[in-house]
Amino acid sequence: MKRQFFSVFACFLSLLAFSQKTVERQDLLWLKYSANYKLNEQWSLSYYIEDRNYTKDFRSNHFINSITAKRKLKNDWSLGFGYLYFILTLPQDPDLAAVFTRPEHRSFQYLSFNQALSQKWSFNLRYQVEQRLRQNSDAVGRLPGYNTEIRIRQKASLKYKISERLDAILYDEVMIHFGENVSTNTFDQNRLSLGWNWQMMEQVSVGLSYIHWYQQRGNGESYYQRNIISLAVNHQWN
Repeated sequence: MKRQFFSVFACFLSLLAFSQKTVERQDLLWLKYSANYKLNEQWSLSYYIEDRNYTKDFRSNHFINSITAKRKLKNDWSLGFGYLYFILTLPQDPDLAAVFTRPEHRSFQYLSFNQALSQKWSFNLRYQVEQRLRQNSDAVGRLPGYNTEIRIRQKASLKYKISERLDAILYDEVMIHFGENVSTNTFDQNRLSLGWNWQMMEQVSVGLSYIHWYQQRGNGESYYQRNIISLAVNHQWN
């Protein structure tokens, strides 16, 4: 019941955001590499690096490094925690020259559930909590000190096995956040994605997906709508 309530609440926030009119549209390309290492039957480690750029002039938007530890629990549940270092290039406008970058340190914890629905279909649900520490800034540069923010994410995904090597994946992720600089924009963003994952070889897979990212800006009255092509290479080390 709690899970269903949170899903309905998250969808309501997402629909509320989509009803607004002031929207800035942007096109981006995300390039990602992840390395996953299985320690034993319960524990695994993963590292990923991601470079996010606007398609116009390939101007930088975000750059990310992250490391995660995951432990398998009983009954198809898993627990994970990790650290992420995030660099945002400002202003977030591909038509303007980059002025400065703003760093962010982020710790996070998640609980995920994965279940096979049939031979072809599987379902995954993930709840994640993030503690974000971002350097203060204004329109022209960094300022002394940091501000803190808590963000809650819910991601639901469906995977369909097309063949032994190819899967289709659909997911929707809703995020809400709280913090000293969050007032009118408790709804943070919604990401809706459709993509494919190809098992190129035994230890390497390649993912290609489209992501529709809808994000409320800090003033609470305007939004980003981002059309994203994401290309990911995943490497499994045993």
